[in-house]
Amino acid sequence: MNTGSHVEAFWRGPARAFSRTVDGSRRERIALSGASLLVGTTAVVLWLATGVRIDEIFRFIAYELAFVVVPGWLVYQAAVVPRGGRLRQIVLGWSLGYLHEILAFFVSAARAVSAPAIRSRV
Repeated sequence: MNTGSHVEAFWRGPARAFSRTVDGSRRERIALSGASLLVGTTAVVLWLATGVRIDEIFRFIAYELAFVVVPGWLVYQAAVVPRGGRLRQIVLGWSLGYLHEILAFFVSAARAVSAPAIRSRV
């Protein structure tokens, strides 16, 4: 038995399953959309139930998209030639966005750059 092909087939299997789920038939896309909607709705309901205001939720989502997901996705698009399916692009792009956020924090801390003072309204 050729171990190289066995290992390669092992790792390609899950990637093909994810690719089929995202790029598959209309029924599979509807199922994935429904699951995503369920998770998103549950997160918003839990935030609201624990006292998070709507404007805070919108600001958090806007921050995640503008400063984490989109920059990470753009770096992934520029760096990886065989991009893979949409799910792979989103997951790896989001992860790269978090990596860049951590590196930016590290660099700013090393350079002793501080945020402007926040005055409390008393």
